[in-house]
Amino acid sequence: MLALLAVPAFGEVTQTRVANLDGDPDLEQVIPQEVPGIYPQRRIVISDTCSGAPYARVVSSEQDAAVVLEVSNFEDITPRPEIFFDLRSGAGARVGEIGIVSWEDGPTPGACPAPRSLFRYPSRRTRGRLPKKAVARSSFAAVLRDVSKRHAGKELRLYEYYVDRDDPLCCASFRRTTDFGYNAARDLYVKFRTRVKRIRR
Repeated sequence: MLALLAVPAFGEVTQTRVANLDGDPDLEQVIPQEVPGIYPQRRIVISDTCSGAPYARVVSSEQDAAVVLEVSNFEDITPRPEIFFDLRSGAGARVGEIGIVSWEDGPTPGACPAPRSLFRYPSRRTRGRLPKKAVARSSFAAVLRDVSKRHAGKELRLYEYYVDRDDPLCCASFRRTTDFGYNAARDLYVKFRTRVKRIRR
């Protein structure tokens, strides 16, 4: 059940992905980089070259584990691959960040490539409101899949789980499902459908 997420249930991603993110002859690396410390964490880094020199940019926050890292052309109408990641923290993996990032040309000729965030959760634009009678969010998850013929490629389906005042965090009473599709004019994933369901137990 998605309300019972934990890092061991997801598995942890530690291997670098290699892909051509920007169309030049050189391949880029998408690295679930370990950040040293008393409690090591991970973040997503894109490693490239710019004007013949090594060049890297951090594209995520730091969390306990990277549990999903996919590099693929999720949208048929875009010319290059995108990066989909899910990072989690905490014993119950209820805290973290989900994102979709593209690696785009710099603003001027010869400028180094730069990341563009196409989707990020949680944020004010992507996070749903508390359902009526709910008191807190307990967990979340997201998948990329083709759920609508109105949008090219894969859409992002976001699940948010909420508890009422009588629920333990493990056992939510409400589930919000929100679908985001890629909007070429805005170069973003935009919400186009949402619904809330009471979970019967």
